[in-house]
Amino acid sequence: MIKSVMQAVGYCFAIIEHEHDAKKAKDLIYRRILDLKKELGF
Repeated sequence: MIKSVMQAVGYCFAIIEHEHDAKKAKDLIYRRILDLKKELGF
């Protein structure tokens, strides 16, 4: 589980570095943000 905003940001950068296909990276990050919102109750 992600415990802080900084950890979430780090996760996003890790995806960007790992994923060379920009659209795919964006989709992964978007999905992760939606998961985070659910976890945090937004």
